[in-house]
Amino acid sequence: MLKSGEVSARIEQRYAELRAQAERERARRVEEARGLDPQIERLQSALSQAFAEAARDALGGKEQAARAAAILRARVEETGREIARRLSALGLPPNYLEPRYACEKCRDTGYVGELRNVPCACR
Repeated sequence: MLKSGEVSARIEQRYAELRAQAERERARRVEEARGLDPQIERLQSALSQAFAEAARDALGGKEQAARAAAILRARVEETGREIARRLSALGLPPNYLEPRYACEKCRDTGYVGELRNVPCACR
């Protein structure tokens, strides 16, 4: 018979496997979409650069951080719309590049709540 610690370890391992599988599938879809439309990769790269710039600007004080956050929010929304438009033109759903978890509530962690400390119904 398994001890409770062993059961918990196996459960955590299973959730880790589910998350890894979701990430592998997401990565495959990203590569597929980038192959069909190279502009998607350029848009994603620009977005990554925008996050890095916003993080750097956030170190410049409260006003600069607030301004950087507003600019970043606008860029994320604009870029997200452009990527969704390009995916749609390819006949793909707008959330095609997002991970698909077995449980969307806990995102395959087994826990929900603000601090992720409440067991999910799937657990």
